[in-house]
Amino acid sequence: MRDNLLYRHFTSWALALGATACTIQGPGGAETGSETETTDPTTTTTTTTTATEPTTATSETTTTTDSTTEPTGDPTTTTGEPLEPPGEEAGSDKPRDPDPDASADELATMAADERSFALDLFKALPPSADNRAISPLSLRIAFGMLYEGARTVSEQEIADVLHFSLAKPRLHTAFNRIDLDLETRNLPASGEVEGDDSVRLSLVNQVFGRIGIEWSAPFLDALAIHYGSGMRLLDFAADPDGSRVAINGWVADQTFTKIDELLPPGSIFPDVTAVLVNALYLKAPWDHPFENVDENGVFHDKDGVELTAPMMYGVFESTSYFKGDGVEAAELPLRGGELSLVYILPDAGTFDAYVAGLDGVKLGEVLGGLAPTNLEVRVPRFEFANAFALREVLIALGMEKTFQLGAADLSGMTEQTQMAIADVYHNTVVAVDEKGVEAAAATAIVVFDSSGGVFAETAFTADRPFLFAIRDRGTDTLLWFGRVLTPG
Repeated sequence: MRDNLLYRHFTSWALALGATACTIQGPGGAETGSETETTDPTTTTTTTTTATEPTTATSETTTTTDSTTEPTGDPTTTTGEPLEPPGEEAGSDKPRDPDPDASADELATMAADERSFALDLFKALPPSADNRAISPLSLRIAFGMLYEGARTVSEQEIADVLHFSLAKPRLHTAFNRIDLDLETRNLPASGEVEGDDSVRLSLVNQVFGRIGIEWSAPFLDALAIHYGSGMRLLDFAADPDGSRVAINGWVADQTFTKIDELLPPGSIFPDVTAVLVNALYLKAPWDHPFENVDENGVFHDKDGVELTAPMMYGVFESTSYFKGDGVEAAELPLRGGELSLVYILPDAGTFDAYVAGLDGVKLGEVLGGLAPTNLEVRVPRFEFANAFALREVLIALGMEKTFQLGAADLSGMTEQTQMAIADVYHNTVVAVDEKGVEAAAATAIVVFDSSGGVFAETAFTADRPFLFAIRDRGTDTLLWFGRVLTPG
């Protein structure tokens, strides 16, 4: 059944809606960063991350390592044992369901819902001139865990904003199926090329709870069975910043230090009751590498200004292309063929208008219309990092009461105290070069209380702002979705 899934997960690691200059010819031929609003329920501060060259560190909230670093195996301690999350174990003893029975129709619904959420959120972010990427998958899985404990008004708000259209038990089953399918994308080094050409795709979930709270057994069981997540107890009341540092360290380990400060200073305070975390990491080479040519090309920004940018060049016999009304797209597969990067290139001078009119249905039409072709490709290298605090954005999208103590209903997590969401932190890193793609994403939901086709020769040149999507084709899952306005 898995081989026939329609749920082509747009590997939304960070379908970075980008404005990279792209020009396409016919046959023959962080925002340098992104603004991060860091909020607790009463204060708001703003920091900015900056896009960087592939070998430089990013920002005060997100750091990238040298893009040539080759991760090997699972994150481990110096003793070689798998890294354990911080805190005392307090989760369910139920095993994870190893073979969830999500149907092809349910997975197709999940993929369509994910695209709709991705575009809703992407267009609701504050205006910025920077490159930008989100991970719809990371956000939806983190909220999937919270959704299990949501009741009444909060259950409805989360379902509406996240586009959870399946019934709650079936939603959990579908998320488990997607997660386990993505696990199979990992491939060892082939030994046929110089260097490490392995594919690493890692998705982990973990919930951290405050010591002294009696957590609901059904809630803990659902975390274990459907998300592979335990509950770890931390003393948020006595040591909030130490707890923040411990969670950040675990996320950094899971993302090979690409995301080293998911939770900014001040995000954890004594009244925090729980932090629900998802971390996602991808490193994969192209299925067909670009030529190793150092070539500069012209890139036109949104205003038509010519820039010089390092361009990658290749002629590919096995890739996909789409030409529609006002837009072109090219899909370049990563090793193994299931994962891919899709470049979505609006006509020159129309980037803002195209994005404004784009929705989940139209995005699905672009992805579904990709057809096999022989393609000559010129696209820029790019690398950037974003860090978002999404409280105000999610409230604007309709999740208003779930951020208010006294109005939110998260009683399915515990009946011991009344809770609400304080903020949602979401960081992404995306790097694309001649070797392949490396990307990371992490989401932390902080909860608090008041206690304290046809073959054709075609040329595709991305020389103007573009959108991009990193997706899993087998499950139709969007891992990342983003934009590139200027290459870097």
